[in-house]
Amino acid sequence: MLNIRPEGRNLNLSQAKVLDDEFFTSRPFQYFNSRISSLLDAEDGPAQANAKAAEKFFGVLNLSDTNRVLEFDERDRRLQVAADAFTLRHHVAEGLIRFLHALTVFAEPTGDARCIWRAIAAGPINLLDVVKQLAECMNTDQGLFAPLFLATGIDDSEASRGAVTNALAWTNHAIKLLTDEELTTNTAHNKFKHGLAVRGRDDLRLEFIPADAIPEGGGDISLTALKNSIPVFDRPLVTYLGRPNGKPKLGLEVTTLRIDVPSVLAEAWMMANVYGALFHVAAMEHFAGTDVEIAPYPTLPVGRLPDQLLNGQVLGLRQSVTTPPDGTTPARDTRLFRHGSSIRLEIDFNNQMSGTIVDD
Repeated sequence: MLNIRPEGRNLNLSQAKVLDDEFFTSRPFQYFNSRISSLLDAEDGPAQANAKAAEKFFGVLNLSDTNRVLEFDERDRRLQVAADAFTLRHHVAEGLIRFLHALTVFAEPTGDARCIWRAIAAGPINLLDVVKQLAECMNTDQGLFAPLFLATGIDDSEASRGAVTNALAWTNHAIKLLTDEELTTNTAHNKFKHGLAVRGRDDLRLEFIPADAIPEGGGDISLTALKNSIPVFDRPLVTYLGRPNGKPKLGLEVTTLRIDVPSVLAEAWMMANVYGALFHVAAMEHFAGTDVEIAPYPTLPVGRLPDQLLNGQVLGLRQSVTTPPDGTTPARDTRLFRHGSSIRLEIDFNNQMSGTIVDD
């Protein structure tokens, strides 16, 4: 329990110090590392339940017949891991950007003492506002980021400059995840949070195959034809409905995201690494001259930019469901997204065919 009490309408220096003393002894990078490790373990196979924890769980429920309480199969588990990896990545991205915003942009109300914890908690609710303010601040001062990121004692060198470049690239990647209105991953995260308005599945496969490999009118498709196919959806998928931001108001869209769990968790770790470095430097500054133990400075990865890590991976598919409400603006096109690019797709709804893949 914090030793703090109200002393007026404004946050004073002593209260701000108590709050940030508490906040800066936390370990956000280690927290995200633990979550990433747990999901990697779960991706490899079902974990063995802790017998004591399970016993307590069923005891709280006052249940003796436990065989059918936690019913799920391997597919359910894989989809849960994919969904949790996606939401973890988004959690890291938002945590990084809101923390950086608190360090650089947030201005306390007149009469209030500076408090980083309060700056994060009381920052703008709308992520677009957070990103806009942060971008304006960092574009105005190009040298702002490096001192916030590099720990004391790290000399200016090719390696340290490379680390800063790497960190900025992942910070920009976080911003894109949070604000992109072409492939709306932030909308997907909101649909997870607010009512689980998503559809997860791992039984759908989408491939591009040569037109001459499909019999006219449908029918059997030779397995050999798939050897020349281009995989599109070959991992767990999350599909959601949303209406992107735009003027004039846009129509309702359905979007499907491909979730490659190891890659998504690698993205999360790269952004968490930046977060951990920023947090350590800020904590060191806050506790300067004391012997308070804080989370260590992370090892900085160099040469692992988003383009190198993701390298053209398929990200998702966007389709319009309704036209915009103004009645004149056309619906957005169907578009397949890869990292760094997208292509427009023409879907012939009037000539759909079905077939069965058969061995030669």
